[in-house]
Amino acid sequence: MHPTLVTLELGGVARPLSSYGALLAVAVVVGGLSVARAATRNGLELGAVVAIVASTVGAGFVGARALFVVVEAFRGGDWRSAIALGGLVALGAPLGGLPALWLLCRRFAIPMGRLADLAVPALAQAHAMGRLGCFLAGCCFGAPAGDDVGAALAVRYDDALAAATALGPVDRHPVQLYESAGLLALALAFHLAPVRALDGRRALAYAVGYAVLRLGTESVRGDVVRGIAFEVASTSQIASGALGLAALVGLVVVSRRARVAREASR
Repeated sequence: MHPTLVTLELGGVARPLSSYGALLAVAVVVGGLSVARAATRNGLELGAVVAIVASTVGAGFVGARALFVVVEAFRGGDWRSAIALGGLVALGAPLGGLPALWLLCRRFAIPMGRLADLAVPALAQAHAMGRLGCFLAGCCFGAPAGDDVGAALAVRYDDALAAATALGPVDRHPVQLYESAGLLALALAFHLAPVRALDGRRALAYAVGYAVLRLGTESVRGDVVRGIAFEVASTSQIASGALGLAALVGLVVVSRRARVAREASR
């Protein structure tokens, strides 16, 4: 793998540029531009959209970082060590991003459901890029691949900077690529699906789809930093289940309201 994308010489000092950081930056820029393009095509004011997206992304990173610290602290029992470690948990992003999105949409008088629905394909694409960064960095790695279909796709980490290398030369499921492929499939599906009422249902449906995808990929994860709750499931599996259930309930509620509104207008 290639945890270090390139090493730059600046002022006589070697400064490595991580593959994960580079792809994460590309994901944020490309995703943000895609959302802005889709939003302006649908009549939303560009300046407001840029402010909302930028702030929501920032708040999402705060949530992802906070959840990582909490999980690591409970796993290791030391808050100071958890804070000192670098890391993010993708499922923490909604904890910070959604409140920011709600507040800013109210501030700029932009329908939250409309903007969220328009952002779905870009969000999935950006997340897929981030998972490619995980693959190159050797983090969020897969479990050892046995004599199943995963053996044909297995990868082995040998770079000293990759976290998986510390566990020995083992052929592992490329779980990051599994999730990236699933996210790209979701992005394509929502890109091709006809856009009807932009009332949040597309975003809720995406949340359900991602929760199912994450529950599946978690079964072949090999790192232990996600923690185990109640000795039966990782914290990511519990968070995925909660996210999917909440999104499914929201989808039912919004769909029912839309049906009642249609019937009342007849």
